[in-house]
Amino acid sequence: MRKDDHNDHDQDHDHQGHAHEPHDHDHGPTAAGQLTFAITLLSLTFVAEVIGGIWTGSLALLADAGHVFMDLFALTLSLVAARLARLPANNTQTYGWHRAEILAALINGTMLIVLSIALYREAWERFQEPSEILTKPMFVVAVIGLIVNIVIAYRLHGHHGSDLNLKSAYLHVLGDTGASVGVVVAAVIISFTGWSWVDPMISAVIGLLILFGAVRLLFNAGHILLESVPKGISLKAVGAAIEEVEGVTKVHDVHIWAVCSHIVNLSCHINIEPRTPAFHDRVVKAISEMLWKRFCIMHPTIQVEYEACSEELVCQDMEHPAGQ
Repeated sequence: MRKDDHNDHDQDHDHQGHAHEPHDHDHGPTAAGQLTFAITLLSLTFVAEVIGGIWTGSLALLADAGHVFMDLFALTLSLVAARLARLPANNTQTYGWHRAEILAALINGTMLIVLSIALYREAWERFQEPSEILTKPMFVVAVIGLIVNIVIAYRLHGHHGSDLNLKSAYLHVLGDTGASVGVVVAAVIISFTGWSWVDPMISAVIGLLILFGAVRLLFNAGHILLESVPKGISLKAVGAAIEEVEGVTKVHDVHIWAVCSHIVNLSCHINIEPRTPAFHDRVVKAISEMLWKRFCIMHPTIQVEYEACSEELVCQDMEHPAGQ
């Protein structure tokens, strides 16, 4: 195998084919600002719902307070992860601390599953032994929580798409908004009908919302940790796009993975014609620009080959041992 050692222009050119498009990796300031805002309002909501839940005897309100507490814990972890993601790369963390985002998402999802199990257990006990509930203060506190969650969801809505931390925060707040709606509805129903079993029923629904969001969050984080191809990107489509670049005769050994929710890497081997250093440089640059513009792949590593690479030769030797 000859990996670009056929020429002496390595010092003046990046032979690994890294794209140098102007793109911003630093989502930290926006994420941190939105998360700080959410944490402040949710802290006030949590205190109000705990006091209101104990006063009114409403499990649904306490369940919502528990959800808010988990949101606070989750968003605090997300804020720490956003701060860590702004730290520069070094000799140990060559990609910086972007993976802290995934670690926070894993912790968040796990804690949410624990909360949902606790809610189901308490709801079952309340079904068997309903308790008296003060519906008017329950309604007032629930409405306050609903308004706060709507405000936070509105603030996070425009920023959650490209950052897994903000996405997890947005999902938390959406779930809590739905839970607040459920508590408001429960307060109205109990007030007019006296059906106290509605309170644990709404608590069970809140637990289901929490569980669904937790599983989805864990799945997304695990997808990145397993270095699977990011959602929205087709390995075949990327390979075909590379082969469409003028001069590329073959592409193989393509790998695509994500460092975090907004940093996607690629490595591949290509064969090109003609075999000249200048043409080599143009092809690598064209591929890097195409990958960034079409697939938002910002860190491609492209190995140019003029003959079968050592990995292919080794595989062939293993498939056809000498003497057979």
